[in-house]
Amino acid sequence: MSTIRPAELSEAAALATIARAAYGVYVAEIGRKPPPMLQDFPAAIAAGRVWVARRPAQGFVIAFARGADWHVENLAVSPAAQGSGLGRTLLAYAEAEGRRRGHPRVTLYTNAAMSRALALYPRLGYRETGRTHDDGLHRVHFAKDL
Repeated sequence: MSTIRPAELSEAAALATIARAAYGVYVAEIGRKPPPMLQDFPAAIAAGRVWVARRPAQGFVIAFARGADWHVENLAVSPAAQGSGLGRTLLAYAEAEGRRRGHPRVTLYTNAAMSRALALYPRLGYRETGRTHDDGLHRVHFAKDL
């Protein structure tokens, strides 16, 4: 089982590297870097919104309260650890954290081009709640009751 822990500021560059590697495969299809590649990791870590798996970090999840909901903003796993269940473990941790904090549901969105994510979230109990076109990005929104 992977140890999930709060990210340390010294890990910001490593998390940016994981994000670039995990999301870089979608740049050509989307036509630009997706927002998770542009995350301000130092600010998110300082705000207490980032949890990582393993040491050194092999994956991370960024989540926070958004109104009554618990929102997962970014979830990425290094290519070397993909397929190991680490992403599911991180998402389950984020869900448990939202539940612990008293939120009734978790929300997230992904780009319509990210086919693996579109297939994964429904298998994990998420339901699609809508599609939007924001800032040139085609987003698919999901929610799961906690």
